[in-house]
Amino acid sequence: MLLASFKCEQKELPLVYEEENTGAKYLTSGKLEFPEFGLDNPIEDLPSPFAWASGKGEVKSFKDWEKRRNEISAMIQYYETGTKPVTDRENIEARMSGDTLFVDVTVNGQTLSLFSRIFYPDTDVPGPYPIMIGSSRMSLPREIFTERPIALMDFNERQVCNYGQWGPHDSRGSYSFDRLFPELEANGAYIEWAWGFSRIIDGLQILGPE
Repeated sequence: MLLASFKCEQKELPLVYEEENTGAKYLTSGKLEFPEFGLDNPIEDLPSPFAWASGKGEVKSFKDWEKRRNEISAMIQYYETGTKPVTDRENIEARMSGDTLFVDVTVNGQTLSLFSRIFYPDTDVPGPYPIMIGSSRMSLPREIFTERPIALMDFNERQVCNYGQWGPHDSRGSYSFDRLFPELEANGAYIEWAWGFSRIIDGLQILGPE
């Protein structure tokens, strides 16, 4: 468990932000530099998540955290997963067919169509409802949600990248994600799946309450 206390400069946080990453400017500023690590210099102790990568000081305010969380994200993408590309909302189209959300994403002249069904709660409580978005192997039992005013959505991440430890799958460079971003074929599956989840969320926000 992480416990932290720092000054919050904003009295009430919005439930929904209009952009995916309000601190994206820190990722493109060119000011984030990370050292190279090898097996000969392991980090044995878990570092504080609130300490700057430079080792000079820690987060002191909510505004600082906007920068620090992007620093953490950049480190994960640099050392582990590969890059999560930014996708403009204008390149995304969304529509509903029954209870299924369809999202078309067009990048570099290539279109990837994603879909995900929404399961509405069996409750007398009127909407709108918060929504729990899970992957194809979501481990949480549905009983936790079915009698509460919470909607469910199952997103099959294999629509983006069908890598898996079991069964057949495409090879690196041949995933659906790679058609849109061939320059990122060295990416790991986790970051590509995360990109797909973000596009589903884009679709929900584009359509708004229905």
